[in-house]
Amino acid sequence: PHLYARQQASLVELRAQAPAPAMLRAAVVFAGHPRTFLTTPAVRQNVIDGVDALCATIKCDVFAVVAKTDGSLFPNAAPHAEACAEDVVDAFRNLRNAAVGRVVSAEDPHPDWRRDDCEADRRPDLNYGRELAHARAAWALVREAEDGFLYDVVVRLRFDVVWARAPPSLVDVLVPASNDIV
Repeated sequence: PHLYARQQASLVELRAQAPAPAMLRAAVVFAGHPRTFLTTPAVRQNVIDGVDALCATIKCDVFAVVAKTDGSLFPNAAPHAEACAEDVVDAFRNLRNAAVGRVVSAEDPHPDWRRDDCEADRRPDLNYGRELAHARAAWALVREAEDGFLYDVVVRLRFDVVWARAPPSLVDVLVPASNDIV
């Protein structure tokens, strides 16, 4: 009973310190090549609906670093069209619950990493370097946008995320309910 009472007191203290939902701010960040996001309407709508659900009860800004090339390590028999930031901004216009922040295009940070033959080239998968470079560039957009305030949460999503069910509102994640275990 004594430990339980301390846990309850901590939970009440946590709730007392949590900011009001109207004051919470979130950044939703995308980074990478938006292959299926731009070419498959069902995927695009699923992503948009998911972001709208996340941002239903909290002020959200959406940022993106759009890789111009698909980043394949090997020559692609059916290469995806070169992506551009304007196409992504146009798709984000359908967001109801989030504002579109900066969306920029990015060159391939490591074009020399392309390989011609998997069997002959046994280097480790170098695609992670591209992903990290794009994520770092996206994080820089968020840091620049903060300008005197800090986001309460930053969520990084892929352009091809497919939600099996609607995600929770971010306010439900940031401000725990009385029956949540913290």
